Amino acid sequence: MAGGGRDILDWARRWLDGKRADHLARSVVYERGASSVEVDATPGRTVYEQASESGAVVHAVATDFILAAADLALGDEPIEPRAGDRIYAQAADGRVIVHEVLDLGGAGCWQPCDPDGLTLRIHTKRIGTAP
Repeated sequence: MAGGGRDILDWARRWLDGKRADHLARSVVYERGASSVEVDATPGRTVYEQASESGAVVHAVATDFILAAADLALGDEPIEPRAGDRIYAQAADGRVIVHEVLDLGGAGCWQPCDPDGLTLRIHTKRIGTAP
């Protein structure tokens, strides 16, 4: 599969991500400080373990947002997600839920979904609703 096989895989990955964005995503607002951008994101979740102050292991669930890395730009500058950024997503009942980007116990606040990092999985925690 030298040469041509890789091109087919790249094409298929991009095609599949386009279908995800077209049919499994909704518009959210990604915010860092006073800057924001509207992107299409697919909701997901990650179950992880975290030690409490007493040393007990607690199982927790992060709300994830899967999106195209190329869409995550503030102004003309592409950015990488960082802890403390916020994502605003509309719930089925019309409320806007506020999520804060979360570092999963030192493992980072995002991970690539593919070998080339074209699609990102951003980990968040729900912190409230927007007024």
